[in-house]
Amino acid sequence: EIIFWGENPDTTPYGVPYEEPGVYATDNVDTIINQSAFEIVSNVNPNQLGSYSITYKVSDSSENESTAIRTVDVIDNTPPEIFFNGENPDTAPYGFPYLDPGVYAIDDVDGNINQGGFSEIVSNVNTDLLGTYTITYLVVDNAGNESTAIRTVNVIDDTPPQIVFLGENPDETPYGVPYQEPGVYATDNYDNFIPQSNFSEIISNVNENQIGSYSVLYRVSDSSGNESTANRIVNVVDETPPVISILGQNPTSIDQGVTYEDAGATAIDEIDGDLTQRIVTTPAVLDTSIAGTFSIEYFVVDNAGNAASAT
Repeated sequence: EIIFWGENPDTTPYGVPYEEPGVYATDNVDTIINQSAFEIVSNVNPNQLGSYSITYKVSDSSENESTAIRTVDVIDNTPPEIFFNGENPDTAPYGFPYLDPGVYAIDDVDGNINQGGFSEIVSNVNTDLLGTYTITYLVVDNAGNESTAIRTVNVIDDTPPQIVFLGENPDETPYGVPYQEPGVYATDNYDNFIPQSNFSEIISNVNENQIGSYSVLYRVSDSSGNESTANRIVNVVDETPPVISILGQNPTSIDQGVTYEDAGATAIDEIDGDLTQRIVTTPAVLDTSIAGTFSIEYFVVDNAGNAASAT
């Protein structure tokens, strides 16, 4: 009588060489006949799903023959392996629809399984709310072996605030007058409005006592740590004309026909200093041959183009 070790029928996984568990026989005369005395014929092909057989044949010392067959089913019991396109974990910007980069699976029997062949894809991603979400992918091969995989999606705010200037940029301020910074605020895709009081840094190098171009640096961060900086250009300019001072009496009088000796005028500018030598007098010579009332105009322009006149 042939006795099987192991199971009959037996199973073996696809793609794995079959390990035959063995047999032996008992005989009323020979007692035990081990497997080495058997003739064994197997058609098991582990690389092809199906049902196969192993035939065992043995004879005792009296040439009494017995045969037995073990059935071996090559089965697919290996689930597909899921592969992610893109990153896992992945990130998605706040406020924008999430585009799932997709998945595919490889099965040792069925081969490639594209995303369209997946049984179920469940996503709870909400890009209108910061947080961590998941997409669960389920795939089943033709043998019913099931695999699941999860992609983690972090919805993040990675957009920096936008700084908005109140007033002009570039701006101007008069020489010698303290600069009145007109202010800023920021808009943010998540935090909405950020007032100037929440700016992390405002640095100004404006020197109103020195003509030139300066800057005010503004720095702000939103609640997600996204930082923005902006610069306002501030030009300290000379807007004040020179001061003309007429020398001598004004008004004054002379006799007709007498040569008029003009006492002149001085011009002082707060930046350029003494501009007296630049004064243009009109008329240069007063015609006293005719009796009447006449005006002498003194005109001067500073280096910034500020003009002054006096009569």
